[in-house]
Amino acid sequence: MAANPPEQGAVCVAVIGCGYWGPNLIRNFSALGRTDLKAVCDLDPEKLARVKGRYPAVDLHQDLGRLLDDPSIDAVAICTPVHTHFPIASAALKAGKHVLLEKPLTHSTETAQALVDLAA
Repeated sequence: MAANPPEQGAVCVAVIGCGYWGPNLIRNFSALGRTDLKAVCDLDPEKLARVKGRYPAVDLHQDLGRLLDDPSIDAVAICTPVHTHFPIASAALKAGKHVLLEKPLTHSTETAQALVDLAA
């Protein structure tokens, strides 16, 4: 399935996690003209190979740091297990990325508040 071409000024997005929800967000971001699905990150090379088969223009990463260092990526959607939400989201926010985080936000109210404070 080829991605729709992004509109001028589209938000460059990366999806982190190709488990249960990740493929849905990958499909939706690639179909929207207002977003440019730039990259996908997952630790599992087999999941990344499936993404590459459907979206050959998308950059693939197993290294989160390399993805977050990419200045062309404006925002990340995090679709990983809840225990990883806080460290990944805080790293993304510190890298200057906008963050979409699936629910639950984090595993505790303290870490959720820390993310809210960091995002502010």
